Amino acid sequence: MFKKIFKEIKKYNTIVIARHIGVDPDALASQLALKESIKLTFPKKNVYAVGNGSSKFSYMGKLDKQEDFNNFLLIVLDTPDKKRIDYHNYKNATQIIKIDHHPFIEDFNGLEYIDDKASSTCEILMELILKTKLKCND
Repeated sequence: MFKKIFKEIKKYNTIVIARHIGVDPDALASQLALKESIKLTFPKKNVYAVGNGSSKFSYMGKLDKQEDFNNFLLIVLDTPDKKRIDYHNYKNATQIIKIDHHPFIEDFNGLEYIDDKASSTCEILMELILKTKLKCND
C-alpha cells in the first residue's frame, strides 16, 4: 500500500494535507512532517498543511491558509470519519488518501492505510518514509 500512496503523491502537483478537528500533537506533527517530507522529495510540488491551529502547539510549526484548489490530492491523517476532517473543501479533491491509526469507521472512497495497532499516525508515516523514496530531514 505504501508504494501506491507514493505513486499518488508523485502524480499530483498540488497536495493538501488535512487532519481532524481539535488539533492534537500527533495530528499536527504528522501533518507538518509529511509536508516537509514531500517538499524535500519533490521541491516543485505545491504542498499545503491545512486546518485550524492552536496557540498551544504553535511551537510545532505553522499551518497554511485554507484555500480552494482544483485537481488536487487530499491526504487525510489521523481521522477516522469525514465529519471530523478539518478542511472545508475536502469534497472537491480529485483523489483522497487516508492514513490513520484509529479503528475503521468510514470509507473515504480512495486509498486507505489504517493500522489500529500503531501507536500514532506519526509512527505510520515513518514507516511510509522508510518503505518508499520519500525523504526525511536529518
